[in-house]
Amino acid sequence: MLDKYVCLEEAIGQALSDHVITPLPDEQPQSEHAYSQSRLNTIRDRLTLLGYQVSNTDGGEQWKALKPVVEKFQQAASGEMRLRRDGWVGEHTWLALQQLISFETPSNLEKWMKNGKPCPALKRALHLRLFALGLIEIPPSTNIKPSIINAGLRHLAEVAKVLRWDELRLQTSLRDIDLATLALIFNQDGLVERLAGGGAVKGLENLRCIRPFVIAIAKIELWLAGYEIQPDGYGEGDRTFEQSRGLDLHDNHPLYPLLVQYWEGLGKDKRSTPEVKATCFVKWSFPDFFKGIHALLAESEQEAPDSEGVFEQLNIAMDENKKETLLQQIWDHTYNIGARVWDGIKRAWRWLSAMVKKGLGKMVGFVKNLSRIAYQYILKAYEGVRAVIKGVAGSIAFFSKRVLELPMESLGVSSDSLVLFSRDFDSDYRVLVRAESNPDDLCRIADYVSARAGLFSVSCNFLASFLDILLGLLKKVWLVSWAGLLMALLKLYKSISHWAPIFIEAQRNEEALGLA
Repeated sequence: MLDKYVCLEEAIGQALSDHVITPLPDEQPQSEHAYSQSRLNTIRDRLTLLGYQVSNTDGGEQWKALKPVVEKFQQAASGEMRLRRDGWVGEHTWLALQQLISFETPSNLEKWMKNGKPCPALKRALHLRLFALGLIEIPPSTNIKPSIINAGLRHLAEVAKVLRWDELRLQTSLRDIDLATLALIFNQDGLVERLAGGGAVKGLENLRCIRPFVIAIAKIELWLAGYEIQPDGYGEGDRTFEQSRGLDLHDNHPLYPLLVQYWEGLGKDKRSTPEVKATCFVKWSFPDFFKGIHALLAESEQEAPDSEGVFEQLNIAMDENKKETLLQQIWDHTYNIGARVWDGIKRAWRWLSAMVKKGLGKMVGFVKNLSRIAYQYILKAYEGVRAVIKGVAGSIAFFSKRVLELPMESLGVSSDSLVLFSRDFDSDYRVLVRAESNPDDLCRIADYVSARAGLFSVSCNFLASFLDILLGLLKKVWLVSWAGLLMALLKLYKSISHWAPIFIEAQRNEEALGLA
């Protein structure tokens, strides 16, 4: 068991040193070493996307530069979010930053409202989303400018009129904006469904009105599918396309070759070639594009991926690529994408499962989306295993001493109730009880020791199963140690996600007994 445990420590050590796993600190960090460089870069990038000015520094200087900006964000995330203004990014602040820039439909916009109005952080996210949707040409900046946001809202209302979304009553002023308008803007699936349900648009002015919008959403969808393109505002120096430019896409347009690639991947069409569809995208082919996307997404019945299914897909991909280190490719994908923009594993899985059903597993983006999904599970599973390891280490320290150190005062045990747990040379415990001891005190002490022993037993059994799977995966010659660790975390995600909260709760109860 100890040999296996050493193997696990080595694998985790390598994964951490190579920044394959980059956990958030458990408590407020005292130095820059609490974050990996990739985490710091991610935090900086997310804040930059929302228009905050962050110094482009590295290491400790970057950590110091980020703290006051994080405080500004935490203050701006008022409403129901209630982030503590402490200048460090723990789980809640990390998820808040993630939610504001992700294209997965947010389900809790209400939490970003204060007195019925969007909080400053949501206003920044609204500006970013309007920019990404091609509705305004100015990206978010240090100061929130309602006039720019209002221009984007008016453009959206014009687009809705051209596309005959007659049932919508969209607000065109930030001062009057409501949840219904926000819900439409932040609902990427809903926008795709609406574009899929419409027909071709006639009239030069109408086409010019919707051109930036349909191009921007096409870029978002292809990016979500793993194509080499980024939404406006999410890349270096990205800007929306000028409305005055021609309506046809041509060879020099960045979207053109990707649209050709997309339609080629779906097979031949007797009516038109992929090149013609790409060239005339704005004029008449965009409804077909969004119908195809919507159909692929709608065919996936599973809203969330199953970790075992993801594991099997990885195994299949590895069997087909034995000469290559597929997990290294996956890590390269996740590293290049960065943790700065996670699109939401539900949406990525719907793409992936739809492609598998259609027999399009070799389409562009298969490995990249698989990478995004797998890495999400791996990070969550790692947090659970880390809690187990900490619990095992604490239990070993407690039970390995010759005389157990019981927190008598914390347990509220009378000084007259003396109980001594000691180990003899055979490691058997001897329990010495003072005759005058209070029976209630003895029961309390017994409950405490029993709780710690039970926790130790369960965690050791679970850890042993995890180590067996890890060592089995490491026997495959094409897996380096951290790759085996990642696969083991993915394979055991379901049981970890079920068991880790129970373990953590038991740990808290055990701590509560000792601190009563």
